[in-house]
Amino acid sequence: MITTKPRLRDRVRRRIPESWRLWGDSLLGSNVRLRRLVLAALENRREAALINAELAASTGPWREFRTAAATVGCSERVVEIPWVISRYSGERRVLDVGTAFAVSTYVRRLTALGIQDLHGVDIAPVRLHGVDMAQADVRNLPYPDNHFDLILCVSTLEHIGRGPDRFVVTDGRHYSDTPDVEALRELGRVLAAAGRLLVTVPFGRLELHPWMKQYDQESWIEATAAAGLRVVTADIYGYSGNVGWKQVIDPAEVSDRTYAGMGTHGATAVMCAVLSR
Repeated sequence: MITTKPRLRDRVRRRIPESWRLWGDSLLGSNVRLRRLVLAALENRREAALINAELAASTGPWREFRTAAATVGCSERVVEIPWVISRYSGERRVLDVGTAFAVSTYVRRLTALGIQDLHGVDIAPVRLHGVDMAQADVRNLPYPDNHFDLILCVSTLEHIGRGPDRFVVTDGRHYSDTPDVEALRELGRVLAAAGRLLVTVPFGRLELHPWMKQYDQESWIEATAAAGLRVVTADIYGYSGNVGWKQVIDPAEVSDRTYAGMGTHGATAVMCAVLSR
């Protein structure tokens, strides 16, 4: 049985403002090993237990919690990870974007899928057991056209090209002021014709922060259309301090949601989408 009372460490972690996390990131700089150790130490065990329980009970694509109230005080990871992992359909060649500093629960569930040819890409240089890692900017990937059957991009698109990079990949390219469109376009290039791209992003009111972008319905449609991608399905989840995370049918329900609102320090709504070429 999973308790709904968060541990002290989990409550503290949930209350760390994004600005403090960025300050800590600047102190750690490009020390990948130390940053990963800090992330592992701060990982929310209660959220990991919820994610594992939801995936264990799921017999197909996950869509909603058995008990939404159990997610009160939880971050959007409890939505994103079950949603993405449960949608793996036996694809042979898979790319995960932004793997270097993903929460360990996600990496463990990803590598446990038994994917025959699993690749990861990140602007930070890192080695991960079971993942063929490449260091690259997502806007200029080192892969041929039509290469991957499935691409996963969990809570990463909103950060690409925003804020000072602690890791630099010099490729001589000039990038535009729409880094998310460029990233989506490049992911579409390396996606097989019949492949799927699974993306999760913070959703609600359009917001541009130094480190990330929060999408609204209009900016999301504009970005995917400009990248030449088709939205096959899109599930939206909203957070409430009384109810926790639950699926939202009408995007207008969360159109006023702000990032780090409702006493949280993360997303208060999230979009999980399946894209194709």
